[in-house]
Amino acid sequence: MASTAKADILDDINSFLRSGNIAEISKHLAANVELEVLSKQNSYTKAQAVAVLADFFKKNQPKSSKIVHKISSNPAHLFGVMILDTSNGEFRTSVSVSNSSGKLLITEIRFELNKD
Repeated sequence: MASTAKADILDDINSFLRSGNIAEISKHLAANVELEVLSKQNSYTKAQAVAVLADFFKKNQPKSSKIVHKISSNPAHLFGVMILDTSNGEFRTSVSVSNSSGKLLITEIRFELNKD
């Protein structure tokens, strides 16, 4: 996989967040995912994480999302920060993506109220 394709996964994830596309997000989740939603943090199985994300998007209809920071210097671990604008305000959303068996998968997502 080319290095640009690796960084593009963050663009793809940003697009899925913007549209609240749980089906596409779930395709990119690792078997176990760390999720933090408004300071409530836990480790979930992929199926549990999908349910938590679905609930989040049901309560917070996405309007837009933009990437404000990307770290892609290590091809085995990528990190992105997005500002997700929803029906209930803006969330600073950070996403960690790691190489798992040759595939880049989401290992962590955090949603925090944007303080900017």
